[in-house]
Amino acid sequence: QHEIKDLPDEVLVFLLGSRYCDTDRLGDFAWATFGQTPPGWSRVQAICDFVQGHVVFSYANADPLRTAYGGFVDRTGVCRDFAHLAIASMRSIGLAARYISGYLLTDPPPGQARLIGADASHAWLSVYCPVHGWVDLDPTNDVIAGIRHVTVAWGRDYRDVAPLRGVVVGPAARQALAVAVDVVRLDEPRHQLHQRRLTRA
Repeated sequence: QHEIKDLPDEVLVFLLGSRYCDTDRLGDFAWATFGQTPPGWSRVQAICDFVQGHVVFSYANADPLRTAYGGFVDRTGVCRDFAHLAIASMRSIGLAARYISGYLLTDPPPGQARLIGADASHAWLSVYCPVHGWVDLDPTNDVIAGIRHVTVAWGRDYRDVAPLRGVVVGPAARQALAVAVDVVRLDEPRHQLHQRRLTRA
């Protein structure tokens, strides 16, 4: 936690609640649960551990209108819900946090587990540290975001940086969306990429 007067102006907006990160409804819970944790990284880690341990990842329960409080109540959702709940909890106890939209490298390095969210767009968060600046965290996988996380945009929440936005015309019952994403390193041989595309088809 840090004094507001010590923060750069561009960080201040990420201390406030927003449309999907509704701190007003999570404030009491966040203070009661994380407020007694020693200040600093311990609080950040406690929040990410809680979110990852108490929310079940499920594409079947994806709801683009669900707020952080909704995710807290439902205890289920996708990476967007994990990020919103963690961000709202952090802001509720005075930590500046922003929403990150991007992608994961599809295939993990040898010997490492495949991360959740590698077949579609992904979301995580960044928390502000006065010493180190913005530190990216992936509460869906409970890891510090690294070179396998490809940032596209950041904002206060999903509404600021939705990867796809538009208007649907016609009966909603006839609409369906399917997403498949491959994110690979530029140095991967072309024949390997082509083979993986054929395998996924």
